[in-house]
Amino acid sequence: MAATKRTTAVKKSVARRRSNKPIKLGNIAITQKQLIVGGVVAALLAVGLYFGRTEKVVVTVAINAEYGGVFTDPNGCEALPEYRSSLENISVAAATGESIPMTEIAWASTEKNLCEGTFTLSLSPFSTYDVSIDGEKSGSITEASFSSHQAEFRKTISVTRDLSGEHDLVETATYCTGPLSDWSCTWSYWDYGKNFDGDSSDGSCAGNGGYSDLRDGAAVVVYNSTGEVVGTTTLYGSSYDLESLSSRKIVCTFKWELKDVPNDDAGYSVEVTSRGKVFYSGDELLQNGFFLGTTIGE
Repeated sequence: MAATKRTTAVKKSVARRRSNKPIKLGNIAITQKQLIVGGVVAALLAVGLYFGRTEKVVVTVAINAEYGGVFTDPNGCEALPEYRSSLENISVAAATGESIPMTEIAWASTEKNLCEGTFTLSLSPFSTYDVSIDGEKSGSITEASFSSHQAEFRKTISVTRDLSGEHDLVETATYCTGPLSDWSCTWSYWDYGKNFDGDSSDGSCAGNGGYSDLRDGAAVVVYNSTGEVVGTTTLYGSSYDLESLSSRKIVCTFKWELKDVPNDDAGYSVEVTSRGKVFYSGDELLQNGFFLGTTIGE
């Protein structure tokens, strides 16, 4: 069928449909413009509700003390005073810097020297949030977190110890006179120089005879409780002195230091040259300031 001109009657009908005459719904008269405005408002409200909604995210924070030395009990979550802030100072902030309210953190020990704390947040899924542990940013809660409704963060605390020690090589004289500030000792011919020689010019000393391996620069090896080598160093600063007139013991003392050794709650062993390992428990070291003293020659 071919197209024809629209008649005047049809034009009038269309004009009537576009009129602003009210549409009656019961006793309420609503114009088409009002219907359009109402629809727009409803749509805006819906958009506002969508973008203004919040979703719950369960956050887990793990504090891992890989070498121990953080918790009073390796199987608990009570931190030593110097590490409490890692468990207590946890915060969440929006991109604007606004602090986000958190529920109380529930802590639980999941394995030895590992504690996990969980808390819940109500957040907008259209924003990013930074999680900080002890004042340092640990990571962010992003879109992926809202998909799973979970977010996990971890802080590893690597506790190290500064170890030090002295190795005493003891020599017993035949006869000594004093005072101790200016002592003098003598030996029988067959006893003299048995263990070490002292240099009166600088006060140093070095092993003699069967102890000739003991001298400044000799090797020191430190082991953890499982026998793994955790560090090596050398003897230095040798000096000798009389212990007492009555004992007649003259001691040649060597020092050593080893810093930043991975913590071992169980303790350490030290070996000077190849003289055998001497073990100190963790409790002993906590009491004596991580000092490992050894003696030979008595």
